[in-house]
Formats: sequence, C-alpha cells, structure tokens
Amino acid sequence: MPSDDILLATLRRHGPLSSAELQVRLGRSQPTLSRALQRLAAEGVVALGRGRATRYGHSPALLGSVPGQQPLWRHDEHGGCERWGDLTWLGDGRVHVASRGGPTWSTQHRLPWFLAPLRLEGYLGRRWARLSPLGEQLGDDPRHWGVEQQLYAAISRLGDGPGAFTVGSPEPTARVSTALVDDAARAAHYDEVLEDERRLPPAGSSAAGEQAKFLIDRLGPGGSASALIVKFTAAPRGTPYGDRWHDLLHAEATALAVLREAGEPAALARIIATPRHTYLESERFDRPGGRGRRHVVALEALHEAFVAGPRRHWLASAETLFQQRLLEPAEVRRIALWMQFGELIGNTDMHFGNLGFWADDPARPRLAVAPCYDMLPMRFRPDVPRDELGPLPWDPPPAGAAQAWGVRERARALARLFWERVAAQGACTPAFRALAGEQARRVGAWG
Repeated sequence: MPSDDILLATLRRHGPLSSAELQVRLGRSQPTLSRALQRLAAEGVVALGRGRATRYGHSPALLGSVPGQQPLWRHDEHGGCERWGDLTWLGDGRVHVASRGGPTWSTQHRLPWFLAPLRLEGYLGRRWARLSPLGEQLGDDPRHWGVEQQLYAAISRLGDGPGAFTVGSPEPTARVSTALVDDAARAAHYDEVLEDERRLPPAGSSAAGEQAKFLIDRLGPGGSASALIVKFTAAPRGTPYGDRWHDLLHAEATALAVLREAGEPAALARIIATPRHTYLESERFDRPGGRGRRHVVALEALHEAFVAGPRRHWLASAETLFQQRLLEPAEVRRIALWMQFGELIGNTDMHFGNLGFWADDPARPRLAVAPCYDMLPMRFRPDVPRDELGPLPWDPPPAGAAQAWGVRERARALARLFWERVAAQGACTPAFRALAGEQARRVGAWG
C-alpha cells in the first residue's frame, strides 16, 4: 500500500492522532509526515487544535456530499452573529468541536451538550422532516437519524430549533410564515395552516400525549415581529378529543399565568380560538425581539453530559448540577417549586425535554433556568377507555423530593389558585370546570 494510503487508513481507524504518535506508528520523520499531511488535505485530512495540542484526523464528507469541517456561528440577542469555532465530523459517529476561545469537545454518537439543540426532535422535528425533500433522503423520522444525518440536516437549515448556534452558514434559518396582528385575521390564518397540516402524514399522536404545534411569526407595529410556537387542537371542537385538548390548552395558559404572576419566569402564552379549533400562542423566549437569539439547552442534554446514572426527575439532576457548581441554590429551589406545582396540577409529562436552561457561555457554563413551558395537567389528556365517564378527579401524590427545598406550601397555594381559576374559566367545558373545582378542594386538603 502506498505510504499516503497507509497514513490515511491510520487516521480513519485510529485518529485523531498527534504528529508524534503518527511518527511512531508509521516510522516517518516529522518533515516527511508534514509533507504527507499537506498532500492529503484534499482527501479530508484536517488539523485539530493549535501548537503542541494539534492532532490530525480524517474528516469525510457528510453523506458523501457536504464538507465534514464546518464553521460554528453564535447569534446574539440583537440579531448579529460571530464565528464561535469549528465543528469537524470524523466519521463513525465522532465529532470534534473547537471554540475560538480555546476549549475543545470530542464526542461519539452524540453532539457536545451545548449543540444538542441542533438536533431535530419531537413533533416539530418530525413535521419538518416530512415537509422537506430531505426527508426522503434521510428518512422522515429524526428519532432514527444518527449524528451524521442530524448534522447534515442542521447544515441544510432544516427547521428552526431552539438556541443560538448554527453550523455552516452564518445566515439564520429561513423564517417561517407570518401572521397579522389582528386576532381574528390570525385565527383564520391558523385554520388555513391546519388544513395544510391535514394533507401531510401525521407527525405525532396527540392521543399519546404529544402536542401538535407549528411555528409562526406574529407581525407587530412598525414591522416588529414575535416568534411564536402555536399549539392547536388537532381534532375539531365538538368532538371528545377536540374539547379535551381545548380544555388543556386553556389550562396551560392558566398555569403559566399563575406562575408568572407569582414572580416565576414562564412563557408568555395566550389563547386564540375559532369555532372549529383552539390555539395556544407562546412567545419563544429564545428569540428575543423576534429576530435575536439566546442559547437555551434542555435538561436532557445536561443530564447526559454532567450527571452519572439514569434519569429520575428534574430535581435529582438539578441537585447534581448544583453539586458541580453549574447551578446556584436559588435555581434548584425554583426547579423544586415547579416540579411540586406540576405534580399538584397533574402534569405527568415533566420529561427532560420540558425543562430548559440558559447556557450563555458553554466554555464556562454557569446555568440558569429558562422560563417555564409545557406546564399543564397532562394527566387528563384524551384517552377513550379512561374517559368514558368523563375526567375523573384524583388525589395528588404525597410531597416528595421537593419538600427538602422548602417549597411545599407555596406550591400548594399556586396549584390551588390554578385549579380555582380553571374552575371559573367560562371557556372550558362544564365537565372540566367541575373537575377543576374538585381538584382545588383536594389540593387545599393535601398534606
């Protein structure tokens, strides 16, 4: 085998390697090796790092067509951006990221924790994959994609996921369609969007607890815009599924309002309704001013990077992050409050993708809890066998891990206020209002 081919094969199999390691493995002098590395640059050989820390690897093209080494861009809250570093695909699921500030990250079969938002996930991820011609090439369900497919989709600007990083081009993701300021006009537009949705293969099942949604920009005075996530009742009003999701969307708006009024950061959400459907508009807190970006990372990625062992619940992982000095005690106490509040309102969907953290400086992470979102009584999501007799009340579970953080009574007061407001919410169905009244009584007696 020619000597350059041996070098290339060595890097593919064992790289990245330093110059000294390559000299020992291949029995070459430093000048000879340097010339060979320069010749092989056209074959995808890349230098990683600087000075004595430099290592060499082979970066194959992503899916055989896109260069494996790409610039990383960080966008700011005002709509500007700067080159933050470089991402290098090394094949076999391996990724190397070097920031211009110095720190580097190397991972296999996953992205570095702060780049996890580049992955397409959830209902929106599957929706984007189904809408794009790339779905035919990559497969229409991102849950089955590897790191290579996820990077290819990110470079191709598929979707508009959370956070402030983009890879490849400095241009932000192409924005979604816009809707007018007027509520009635916007509601009519949303009904049209839903008609288009029905022509697509389903991206998820609201019956299974996954909330249907889309993204849109709401135009404001003077040409300003707000980036929105819009959840909707996939089934029409007047049907059991449609009416229950109608109730749940109202409940989510109420839960977030209760938290916000209590001084807790929570997404700003409001209801827009038509005779056929109900919509919950939530302003994207990671898109300040509609055009800016702020970096947010879900607990899922943080647990994977910093917490040993399986996932238990929000608070257990947050306490570990606190022990590692990544979170302040006040942030952990806030998470304890939200978790206890969620348990008292029947939120059975507090998974690790439903708690976000500001990560403004990944190189020196000091995390802060992002505004609360997706907080609603998912215990009462539509389920035909369970709902034959209508929504049934339940007794809240005993206080658990959150009790150690002194949030029990405040969580109970907020949860009782939540249920009382839902019970008085004239837009909700009579059955759900009756349920809410009973839950308010039970939460008041909880303990």
